[in-house]
Amino acid sequence: MNKENKTVPDEYLNHISECYSMVAEWLHKKSLSCKESEYSVHEKASGEYITKKLHIYKDRNHQIAELLPVGAWIIGADGRIDLIGDFDQQILVYLKNDIKTVSSVN
Repeated sequence: MNKENKTVPDEYLNHISECYSMVAEWLHKKSLSCKESEYSVHEKASGEYITKKLHIYKDRNHQIAELLPVGAWIIGADGRIDLIGDFDQQILVYLKNDIKTVSSVN
């Protein structure tokens, strides 16, 4: 595995951790709770790596959603996590750069 193929997932894992910390703080303010569990992601560019998914609970026995890491190698983004709930799914992407700034320079 080359250096980029190792660096990209490592950065993604750091962003996942930051995201989960922010979400956990917000959930606490809303009287919701969360718990992390180990999760495996396999991507062609980097192979398999271990991360965490975040389970979101209304009360101890009632999971209402989860944040599920999809991958670091995403076209047009620098990582993706899906928010999957009882009734819907939303795609969350991480962008390092402001797209408007990048496109106006070219």
